[in-house]
Amino acid sequence: MPIKMKDAAGCEARNPAIVAAGRLAIALVLLCLVGGFTVVRAQNPVPFVEQPLSPAAVAPGGAQFTLTVHGTSFVSGATVDWNGTPLTTTFVSRSQVTAVVPSANIASAGTVAVTVSNPATKETSNIVLLPVAAPNNSVSYANATNSPIFLGGNPVTPNFPVSVAAGDFNGDGKLDLAMGTNGLVGGNHASFLTTMLGNGDGTFTTVSSMPPLGSNPGGIVVADFNGDGKLDVATSNFNGNNVSILLGNGDGTFTAASGSPITVGANPYALVAGDFNGDGRLDLAVTNSADNTITILLGNEGGTFSAAPTAPATAPGPTALAVGDFNGDGKLDLAVGNTSDGMITILLGNGDGTFAVAQGPALVVTQTFALAAGDFNGDGKLDLAVSDSGDSTVTILLGNGDGTFTPISKCCGMSGGVTHTFGMVVADFNGDGKLDLGLVIQNVTQLQAPPNYVLTLIGKGDGTFTQTDFSALVADTAFAFTFGDFNNDGKLDFVTASQPNNFVSVLLQPAASAPAPDFSIAGTGNPTTVTAGQMANIPIQVNSLNGFIGTITFTCSGAPAQSNCSTPGPLFALPTGQPNFTLTVDTTARSGLSNVAPGGPASQPLTEIPLALWESLLGAAAFAVLLQTRMWSRSTTARGSVFASLAAVIFMIVSAASCGGSVSNTPPPVNGTPVGTYTLSVTATSGSLTHSTTVTLTVQ
Repeated sequence: MPIKMKDAAGCEARNPAIVAAGRLAIALVLLCLVGGFTVVRAQNPVPFVEQPLSPAAVAPGGAQFTLTVHGTSFVSGATVDWNGTPLTTTFVSRSQVTAVVPSANIASAGTVAVTVSNPATKETSNIVLLPVAAPNNSVSYANATNSPIFLGGNPVTPNFPVSVAAGDFNGDGKLDLAMGTNGLVGGNHASFLTTMLGNGDGTFTTVSSMPPLGSNPGGIVVADFNGDGKLDVATSNFNGNNVSILLGNGDGTFTAASGSPITVGANPYALVAGDFNGDGRLDLAVTNSADNTITILLGNEGGTFSAAPTAPATAPGPTALAVGDFNGDGKLDLAVGNTSDGMITILLGNGDGTFAVAQGPALVVTQTFALAAGDFNGDGKLDLAVSDSGDSTVTILLGNGDGTFTPISKCCGMSGGVTHTFGMVVADFNGDGKLDLGLVIQNVTQLQAPPNYVLTLIGKGDGTFTQTDFSALVADTAFAFTFGDFNNDGKLDFVTASQPNNFVSVLLQPAASAPAPDFSIAGTGNPTTVTAGQMANIPIQVNSLNGFIGTITFTCSGAPAQSNCSTPGPLFALPTGQPNFTLTVDTTARSGLSNVAPGGPASQPLTEIPLALWESLLGAAAFAVLLQTRMWSRSTTARGSVFASLAAVIFMIVSAASCGGSVSNTPPPVNGTPVGTYTLSVTATSGSLTHSTTVTLTVQ
């Protein structure tokens, strides 16, 4: 029977050992409860969806089908959402879920926002667009009504966008635009968020609310950071050395989150979102281009963030960023592109917000401002597309599934002069079920008015791409680039934000019945006459048709013998300022000897006897001389035979010369460019487009 004791106050006293044990038990229970909640939270991270979906696009009016979604951090009970509406979903693995899509969902053309939600997690995955449209062999783009959109201001009082992203910010099912803008507020230089609400036809209405941002917001990302079902915006502010968080109000306006802006490293540039520590809240990663680090901002409740204690180091000048599970361990990783040395750094996530540099061969590719991740060859492993900041080419890095990559160097694109690629996006732009690439490029070859354009590379599904036959011109230098279906026709469109002249270009895919961009070529100097030994200059005209923009290469054939036909290097064609060039034919002067015109007689002078005939005659003469020399001293009759033989050889040589070498079927060589009239063919090629023209050249 336990002994009860009372203290001086009359309260029952407890055995100290029992008290300590009780306290330990309570602590263990609390620890288990906290640990249990931690486990539950860790088992419900925010999912991440990788491209492509399978299928990546569907035609309207089809039957019910199964949609396969690949990614990471899926858990049992996860649901695939179709424009926010849950579908009947089957959990396959941490990296795959499937969903049944009823035929009614694809009855008409349009574009669907596909996301994945885990149970007990407020925040959903990133959005991947699924076009519902008939596939095209290629794509073309044209400016929407009222495009380019002028945002006001001028170079002295600017109002130009330096970043742009798309999302439905007012919940009406139409894509809107959010732009980080440098301009004037109250007469003072400032940076702010410009929001333009989509009207569903490719036109937009600007929202008057302009919440402030940090200085020079060059990076932007759209996501639901506080889990309220409304899209929010984060910007990396290059001159401000911070990141701004603006929470969406659901009507196209925004309010700064508590603690915004958040201080990061020096000159932050690229920005991406993902759940890097698996706690069910979205985090941010930003490249600090001036101090060669990456800041990880871990998400808290209510859309606030806290900087992780350690910042991963990168190669010098990190300016590009892509996110995905590159080694298949279920944890999000980062790929970093650097402008200083062209190094691509792969940072493998540890699942707690920290990262380690992947082991393997160094990936020295190219200086880049843009990276894009996707499975480009269909092997189930994430690959990378790396744009060249000093060219219009792309390098593809095929993922090996362990965080290492194998490059396909300069696989796609072609430089037309001196070009700079400022942005790149990845999606299925022609609806054929394979990922494509879009590049926004500045061509500074024409220094007075450098053309800026969007180039589309169509994926073959094996990691390589084909350049489309045409590009789309945009206003001014486009430093920012995004895509979406802005007129809801099931075809993905482009938007570029340009500075310093304050334009936004909206590029829509035209209807199938619209004439495709093309070009023509014609000789304008027919006929051309030249004397052998001179150079013929033949003007050639190239015309852009239906807004064609692109790089054209040329070849020449049909030039006469003893001449050289030359074409210029690749030319860049625009709808204005057509590239005319001169075809040159360098002919060879003739000597005073006779010359044969095309189809003329085969007679020729002694000096033009075929070499084989000369060798035969001289050989016979030498043999005769050698034979007769041995007979010279034998008798008078023998000496007579020597003279007779030599005379016969001489007669053969003279006869051959007088016959013009008719004893040989070998075509005689031509001395200089033959006289005559010739038809030359000039062929121009851009992508799969090929056109030819003929010109007439007369040689005197």
